[in-house]
Amino acid sequence: MKQTIFKISFADGKSYSQSLTPILPAQYIATVAPVDDGYDGTYGIDWCELDDTFTNIVSFQETKVADITHTLDEATTQFIKITGGTDKEKEAAEAKKQQLIRKLYGTTSYYGKDYPITWVHLTAGKKALLKITPVLIEGKKNSADFFTIEKNAHFKITYKKTTDEGKNPPITLDNLKKKGVDIEIEALSTFAEPQFIRILDVNEVEVGRIEMAANELESLDIKIIPIVFKSTKVKEKEEATILYKKALNNGELLKGLNEKGLGQLGIQCSIEAMNISTPEYVAVDLTDPKKN
Repeated sequence: MKQTIFKISFADGKSYSQSLTPILPAQYIATVAPVDDGYDGTYGIDWCELDDTFTNIVSFQETKVADITHTLDEATTQFIKITGGTDKEKEAAEAKKQQLIRKLYGTTSYYGKDYPITWVHLTAGKKALLKITPVLIEGKKNSADFFTIEKNAHFKITYKKTTDEGKNPPITLDNLKKKGVDIEIEALSTFAEPQFIRILDVNEVEVGRIEMAANELESLDIKIIPIVFKSTKVKEKEEATILYKKALNNGELLKGLNEKGLGQLGIQCSIEAMNISTPEYVAVDLTDPKKN
């Protein structure tokens, strides 16, 4: 780093010079992922993790890139093997995997590093627990370094029991640790366009971002049609009714779909009730395949 020479002159005519190397703030990138062992599946999130140099993706969701052995060839709709034997083949296979995975994410760039943006879907009233982790790109870590999470009126952010709601100031993440810090985001409203939550460094420069997907609810009507073996009409209806009730699982099927399944994407499901007296079902005749 270039040195700067300072010269100080006094009244008696004497002067002194001193060369100093300026100390610049450390450069960080803030990554976003679910908290350790804290993702309960009640909201949608898509994230990936990069290596220490912030060059290659090492995992996306909970899948390790190293475990990928095949990819789908769009032209033939067949899975093809992409692992290599020689060093050159392995290098080409890794580049292919990185290219395909990066297509899954919106990206931006900080300090010349590509940054895959974590995507979150959070319906109004729900909360997400996330970990913000500082990645030191250049410079020396300082205990005075901190991140600020820019306020967005659609959300309430909580850190160490302090919130940014109302006239409260933005959340400051102080004492940045390599293992990261946990925050809670609550969606306060419904919005039709994606929102972004920006993470700023000590100089108010953006070093991280969370894409909050449009969270309007969509409805999906589901109809369960049991498949039974052909027998008498009475027995077929009885078996169809039993299968229908087993599928519902005392309401657990609908609860799972709305709270952890399709609910992650903002889809609210309803299941059509079966008419017990005249249930709709499909009867399969194993004695004559031509009738099926």
